[in-house]
Amino acid sequence: MGALTLARETDAESLIVRAAREAVDADGVILCGSRAIGDAVPSSDWDVCVVLPARRIPRALGPLREAASSLEDALGAPVSLNPLPRFRLHRPGRSYLVWKIGAEGRVLDDRRLPALRPVAPSDVAHARASYASSGLRYLLSRLEPTDLGRPELSDAVARDVRKALLHVAQLRLLGRGRYASSLETCLTLLPVEEGRELADLAGRSASAASWLGARDLLVPLAARPRPRFGRTFLDDAQYVVLTRLAGTYASAREIFRSGSVAYRASMAVVDLALAVDERGGVDAERLTSALAWASPFVRPEQPSWPGLRDALEGAWGRVEPLVGL
Repeated sequence: MGALTLARETDAESLIVRAAREAVDADGVILCGSRAIGDAVPSSDWDVCVVLPARRIPRALGPLREAASSLEDALGAPVSLNPLPRFRLHRPGRSYLVWKIGAEGRVLDDRRLPALRPVAPSDVAHARASYASSGLRYLLSRLEPTDLGRPELSDAVARDVRKALLHVAQLRLLGRGRYASSLETCLTLLPVEEGRELADLAGRSASAASWLGARDLLVPLAARPRPRFGRTFLDDAQYVVLTRLAGTYASAREIFRSGSVAYRASMAVVDLALAVDERGGVDAERLTSALAWASPFVRPEQPSWPGLRDALEGAWGRVEPLVGL
């Protein structure tokens, strides 16, 4: 598409719709995340769900990756075009994603879309743990461990702390059958003591203490029981197939022998988060444990804290995909 200067956000949205239609003849395009709820900064990701019949998704992965890359050049910000099977809009599986899409997604193109509405997941325990893991991944995403030894965190990391706290607040509300898109609204809906605790951490989001506080609230929520054999087989088979479709290699023998990729990935994220101490150091035993959890399916270029963090993030879309079984 080439470089493009956009005068208005609506220009960007029109460009995204056109790219999705040209790439895969999308049934619909839904904008999600901070861009949808009006909480974005200029560098914020464009997080987009492209709705398709499930049978067309394998062939759509390549064109969507190419379209996202072109859009990033045009928009000057990260773009993800995530294929979402139509059936997921009324059968959400083990994720809170469809609830979030129904509650706060903004439809950019509804050519063949049903009306959106929040739908509860079929496996609430797994959905809760998965959502908490996402909150931890926000905490890790732009952090360098040494940041915690400095007087203040960067603006970007401080925003990630607030996103992680939003995950905590939303999980507490979802446990009560409620939901809100913004942290400020969540705090007004929670019991006073819970709201006060999170408000205090959010008010100091540029401090190491708030990063550590958000982590310690999310880690217990991210714990998940080991899945049974049938679930493990589905998780691992799904990972192998998606990895091969992405044009990379995964040793099916090693993955099936080691157990659930989704479970191991979540344990690796927890250990990575716990490996960072309040002085900005990295606990070697925790890092070794995280590397061991991830080893069947992730091979970081460097066996370091940031190396494993980046490798896990790169694999996450195949570990817990939107098209997940």
